[in-house]
Order: sequence, then structure tokens, then C-alpha cells
Amino acid sequence: MDRSGDIGPVDEEKAKGRGSHSPVPKTGTSSIVRIPEDANDEERPRGFLAKLLHYENVLDKKLGLEKHSVERRAPESRDPNFKATRKQFLMFLMWISSCSNLCCFATGFIGYEFGLDLKSFLLIMCFGNLLGCLLPGMCAVMGLKTGLRSCSMMRYSMGWYGSKLIALFNIIEQCGWTAVGSITGGLALSAVTDQAIGSALGVIILCVISLVLSLIGVKGVITYEQYSGIIYFIMFLIIYCQAGQHADFSKGHDFEGSNLTAGFLSVFSIMYASSASWGSIIADFYVDFPVKTPWYRTAGLTMLGIWFPTCFTMGIGAIAASALDNNPAWKDAYDDKSRGIGFLIQMMVHPMPFAKFLLTVLALSSLGMMSLSLYSIGVAIQQLGRPVGKVPRFIYTILGFVAVAGLGVIGSEKLIPYLVNFLSLLGYWATAYIMIVVIEHFVFRKGLKGFQMYNLEDWNDPSKLPVGYAGCAAFVLGLVGAVMGMSEAWHQGPLAKLIGSTDIINGKQAHYADLGNEACFTITVLVFFPARWLEYKIMKR
Repeated sequence: MDRSGDIGPVDEEKAKGRGSHSPVPKTGTSSIVRIPEDANDEERPRGFLAKLLHYENVLDKKLGLEKHSVERRAPESRDPNFKATRKQFLMFLMWISSCSNLCCFATGFIGYEFGLDLKSFLLIMCFGNLLGCLLPGMCAVMGLKTGLRSCSMMRYSMGWYGSKLIALFNIIEQCGWTAVGSITGGLALSAVTDQAIGSALGVIILCVISLVLSLIGVKGVITYEQYSGIIYFIMFLIIYCQAGQHADFSKGHDFEGSNLTAGFLSVFSIMYASSASWGSIIADFYVDFPVKTPWYRTAGLTMLGIWFPTCFTMGIGAIAASALDNNPAWKDAYDDKSRGIGFLIQMMVHPMPFAKFLLTVLALSSLGMMSLSLYSIGVAIQQLGRPVGKVPRFIYTILGFVAVAGLGVIGSEKLIPYLVNFLSLLGYWATAYIMIVVIEHFVFRKGLKGFQMYNLEDWNDPSKLPVGYAGCAAFVLGLVGAVMGMSEAWHQGPLAKLIGSTDIINGKQAHYADLGNEACFTITVLVFFPARWLEYKIMKR
């Protein structure tokens, strides 16, 4: 990649030489109509949606909130506050907050559920998440260098209409992630109040707070993230100090042979997916950073910011899980689905008043992840089509809030099964997504030389973007491969059944191997590479 990232002049030269189409202004065209904030009453639109857009713009101007929505950020329109190197460390700090949460802590119990010993799980956790971090690291660089949101960026490999398929999957993913965050936070609030606040009410409370944060826009979300992460990290460090002494490194695996192999593969798939899934939205939050920010700093800070807190928090969860069989009271609290993970934490930390304080703080730890996801839901919906792009983002964010609250209430008593199935599904489509991006960038657009082969003026012009046949075919067929290899509670593919079983062994149920990511990776690469070459030869774009 070009370390300087100076893409402005290249864009101008390439735009001038493009066919008969007149060049688009640097900021690009947008499907969203923006009304001048200083318009006279006679000039103000009379339609309902137009009025909403007008008032949204007025609030944007007066409060300094989000005002660009999905438009491309040209290099000269970036936020000057992010030019200082110290400010760019927000790329690390914002993910500390988003990944230091009860959701990651609960994910640490998955190794126990699959019958793995503590040492093996910790190794799989570290390397699985490291592999998964490559996707958000690359997407962060692409978002910063191009000034495009995540779904808009996919137009350069999957075309105008294919990118809408990515937007749809993105909406589903973010709704699921936000629901998971609300469930863990809701269970914590329920524990703090001794169930005076039910888990369902706790879910709604968390959703409302995250809605307020996400409505503020990127600046508000980042401001919250840069300070809250340190607090949550300290809280989890306290849990480690009190629960770490109970870690059981002597306990072996519950399974052996092919059942153990299946457990390794399935847990690795979940660990990979938990980090890789950030790649689908991460570019949304990097478009304001200076385009000349070195790519290695962007990728390095992002990957470290996701990998370190994710592994640290999951590791604490795994340590607590390893002690369950030696602590009957902990085991009873964990198995009691009517109480949940919050009551378990309350039992691990002493004294009780301090445990309640700590749990109250940790109940809010999911807000960082939830606010990012709710914000991106609105951005993704706006990119489903020009008509929906005319509706203000906050309307879609509110609709996302309603959907998330419903999902959270329904799944509030099934956290671990929810995590296992949901995280695996995220990995499948993230794998197809990243392979299409990687091949397009490094093979067809010579990405090692920078971004010169991206005519960024064309980002909103369907006639100049790739038609997307190759990308759509590779994506869909890759997901077909994932279905053949997946091992979920509701479906076991024929490839998955080649390894493992569903027998009950040592009081625990074994599982088939989850080979969905491997199958998805293979098919996506085999389809996209030749199909994109053929598409370019025929369509010349």
C-alpha cells in the first residue's frame, strides 16, 4: 500500500480521462438531499421527510454532530482535529471500549461448553482472534484512504447492486451484535438489583442509552469510546485478580479423537468470527482521519485495539469457566438460566457491595459496541437505494433500536447458545466479504502500489462502477459452501458431519466440526478470481 496515501491528485487526473461522463465534484454525489441550514422560510421544503432532513441539518450545525452521512469524505474535508499523531491513537482506544465488555467475557465460556481444557482454549483464542483481526485492519485502511463507508467501498468489487446485498447482511449482523450486547448488560442489571429489574427491562434500558449515543453521530460515539474503555479494562482486571486464583489448568479435555478435533475447529471458527465481524462496519469510523495517515499505523493500532481487549476479556471468562466444576455455587449460578452471567460475576467478586458496584459499571460496558452497531445500522440502510437514502439516518437508527430491543428480550435467557450460533454465522459471510475485497484490491487494482486504480469520483455513479456479477456470484456461492460446512444447533452440513459426533460424553454433548469458514474461503476464491477477470475483460470496468 502507498504509505503517503495522497490520492487527491490521482483522482483528478483519472477523472478527467474518463469517457464522456463529466467528472463528479470531489465530495461525490449523494442520494441524500441536504437542505441549507440558513434557508429562508420560503425556500424550506414542505414535505414531511424534507422537513426532517432540514431539522436534522440544523441540529448537525448547532451541536456539531454528524452531518455528512454516507457521502464520501474527500481528503480536504477530513476533520482537522485528527491530524495530530496523538489523536490518531483513538484508533486503538475506541476498540478498547468496544471489546472490553460482558459479551466478550461470556464468549470465554465457549471453550468450556465445547469440552476444551483451559490451555488449549487460550491458544485457540489468541490465534483465532489474531487471524480475525486482519479483516478489520485492512478495512480500516481502505476506509481511511478512500473516505468511503464500508458498504460504499464494496461498490468497487461487487458493483452498485451487489453492494446492497452487503448492506443487507450488515444490517442483520449489527442488529444481532447489538442484541447480544443488550442481553449481557441486561443480565448484569438484573443481578445488581436482585432481579427487581428483570433481564428484559435491563435489555430495554441498555438499548435506549445506546440509541442516544448513536444518534449523536461518529464524534459522539468516539468521544464516549476513548474514555470509557480504560474504566472497563480496570473492572475486568479486578475480576481477574479475584477469579484468577481459582483457575484450573489441570483439568483435561472432555473429549478425544475426532470429537476433540471437531471442538478445536468449531471454537477456532467462533474466535475468528468474533474479531473478523468488525470488518463489516469499521470503515464507517475512519473516514474523518487524515488521508496521509500511514497505513501501517492505521492497521496496527486497529488490530491491536481489537485483539488485545478481546483476548484479555475472553481469557478472564475462560478462567472463570475452568473453575466451575470445582465451585458448586458458581456452577449452579452459571446453569441457572433465569439468573445469568451477572449473578456469577457477583459471586466471584468480594465484598458484595463492591461486587454490585463493579457489576453496575460493567452493565454499561456493552454500550460502546451497541452504539457503534446502531449507528452503522442507519448508515447501511441508507445505502439500500436512492429512495431510502432520502430518509434521515436517525429514523433508521430508531427502527434498528426497535428490532434490537425485540431480539434482546427474546434471547435474554439463552445467551450462550445465542453466542455460539450467531458468532459462527458472522464468520461465514465475513470470510466471503474479505476474500472478495482482498482479491479485488491486491490483484485487480494493484493494491501494493496504493489506491491509484480506484477512481473515487465514481463511487456514486453506477455506470462507471463494476457490474458486480463476479462479486455477487462468489459471495452467494461462498455462502452455499458455508452451509455445507457449518455445524449449528439447527443445521449440520454434510462436510461438518465428516468430523465429530453429537454423542453425550462425560455429561457433555459433542459436536460436529464447523468447517463453514474453510468451505466458504475455498469456494469464494475459486469463483471470484476467474469470474472477476472475465468480467473485467468483457465489461472493461
